[in-house]
Amino acid sequence: MRDLAGSVEVFRVERLSDGLEVCAWLNWTNWPGSHRIGLSAVIEDTDGNISYWALAHPSDKPDFHHPDSFALILPPPEPA
Repeated sequence: MRDLAGSVEVFRVERLSDGLEVCAWLNWTNWPGSHRIGLSAVIEDTDGNISYWALAHPSDKPDFHHPDSFALILPPPEPA
């Protein structure tokens, strides 16, 4: 488990009726060394309320380091 070694370039953010869609490029220098990803965010709204977002919340409290929160499984790399 480690943070992204690289950079993130957000190129589109769209508010939907039931959420927020963020499209970004992940400039991930150590891929394909990892095959499971946990995407998460802590968002503070304009009123100061904080919400915790993740692909999965395996327990009743936010725990972004829980192994089950790494819910996005990447396919193996294609041969060169």
